[in-house]
Amino acid sequence: MNDPFLVFPDLETDRLFLRQISLDDLYAMYEIKSNPKVTNQYGREPHSSFIQTETWIRLLLDNFRDKESLYWKIINREDNRIAGSITLWNMELESRVAEVGYELHPDFWKKGIMQEALKCIIDWSFETFKLNRVEACPIQGNSSSIKLLERTGFKLEGTLKERVHFHGKFLDQYYYAILRKEWSTGE
Repeated sequence: MNDPFLVFPDLETDRLFLRQISLDDLYAMYEIKSNPKVTNQYGREPHSSFIQTETWIRLLLDNFRDKESLYWKIINREDNRIAGSITLWNMELESRVAEVGYELHPDFWKKGIMQEALKCIIDWSFETFKLNRVEACPIQGNSSSIKLLERTGFKLEGTLKERVHFHGKFLDQYYYAILRKEWSTGE
């Protein structure tokens, strides 16, 4: 298996650059992480301070150093603005499996940006990183994420009943996955 932890893998698509997040991205990421329209989609409270976002970015950089996760900022080529982020985490490299997670600023919703970024990460995961399986775990009510995963070829494997507690409610979490043998790079 190739080791992406030696040098962070910069990726690109027709409309996007995927680069490693850095402390220089603090303000752009705070704009995303402090927006409840974004964070409610995955059952988290929005960030309430720049310090909280800075601490989170430092954790991501430590996780990369410790070979625990890869976290890309998604840059829109058209205006060089950070549109969102996408990550591979919860890695079990012996089994060649990782979970994908993502978030997108509302200004970029419904433009196909996350599908483009997700396809790029899946291609890279299977071809370069040699993963066999990529998982995703959206929560109840996140219909946009569920539709994205299904359009991209992920299959629902199960429901974890009342797995996430958020805003005083227990929400189901859905377990989606795609295998290397199911993935096609053809359009």
